[in-house]
Amino acid sequence: MLNEAIDLLIVGAGPCGSFTALTASKLGFKVKVYEEHLKPGEPEHCPGHISINGLKSLGLNPPKKIIENEVKGIKFYSPNGLNLTFESNKPEIYVINRKLFDEWLYEQAKKTNVAYAFNFIIREIKFNKDKIVAKAFSKNGGNEEVQCRFLIDAEGCSGFLAKKAGLINNKRRFVNGVHAIVENIKDLDEEFAEVYLGRKFSPGFFAWIIPKNNKEAKIGLAAEKNNPIHLLKLFLKKHPLVSKKARNIKILSLIAHPIPINGPIKKFFYKNFFVVGDAASQVKPTTGGGIITGFISSKIAVQAIYKNSDNAGKEYQAEWNKKLGLNFIFMRQARRFLNVLSDEKINKIFKNAKKIDVEKIPLITHLDFQLNLFKFLLKKDFLIKILRFIPFFL
Repeated sequence: MLNEAIDLLIVGAGPCGSFTALTASKLGFKVKVYEEHLKPGEPEHCPGHISINGLKSLGLNPPKKIIENEVKGIKFYSPNGLNLTFESNKPEIYVINRKLFDEWLYEQAKKTNVAYAFNFIIREIKFNKDKIVAKAFSKNGGNEEVQCRFLIDAEGCSGFLAKKAGLINNKRRFVNGVHAIVENIKDLDEEFAEVYLGRKFSPGFFAWIIPKNNKEAKIGLAAEKNNPIHLLKLFLKKHPLVSKKARNIKILSLIAHPIPINGPIKKFFYKNFFVVGDAASQVKPTTGGGIITGFISSKIAVQAIYKNSDNAGKEYQAEWNKKLGLNFIFMRQARRFLNVLSDEKINKIFKNAKKIDVEKIPLITHLDFQLNLFKFLLKKDFLIKILRFIPFFL
């Protein structure tokens, strides 16, 4: 039985799904969101660090209760313990409580009359001329059919519906991520996140410490093949620097999650079925961050529907390529370059980097649009200096 007809059906009440719903509802669309869990914010996935400028550019100003800390710099550590610090003169990153952030976005969407259905999973969709009929199954038993003009898949990394629509193949690459919330960590500068490179603890990616305050932090890592939980335990016990900081820590929670790292899927739409966020692998290959890029992608998709519903899919794809395409090509190549570097080569790079004042590069201000950092380096002749030192690095 067909229960109702709506403009936009959104699958997933994570941050990307709720932001998509909020954006669409503000433009006058009738929107309903289906979520397989009992409430938003479950399960919690990422460590929750988001660029402040990215949020502001999207008109988002989360309340103070959501913001656990503000970070103005990043300290990078080589495998042998050398340090490079990149610092801004003001906070550039919010460390947020992801559960509260998801709930806040849900509340903002509800205020604009977005409807939500929790504990439902959508596994069947049928294309009927210019409409989509989706079948939603309740985990309590029973089901309902919903007709919509457009369906936006924001269900996360699994991309189940996108696979059914033929938009995802098996070529997506993931790293296995894990992070722990800990207390009683020592020697923590709450104004700086820390990134640790090296194949021993995080082959194919990196490890991190993100401070919540001067005693609590989110510690995690990701790796291509190995068990990330085992590697995290090894990192906490055996890393020459981190083991001292973490000697007396208490682990409050532990969360594992996949991170897509080889860039977005080739096509984001099939007819009036669109994919956004992690489901479309719109996640930065360099850092694994996907909240801001997912939000930007969602906004592009909704605006394409609003402006040109007959050719909205092509409009979405074209505008996304125009705004984000080159950035993702750059980040994917950067990730490939980083992944072929041995620990010895990384150590050499760190050793020589201070000779060209690399710490003066405003790295932290270009986290969302990293191609802009490359353009900055060209203008400031930093790139020429770096290229001169490449033979010594490698």
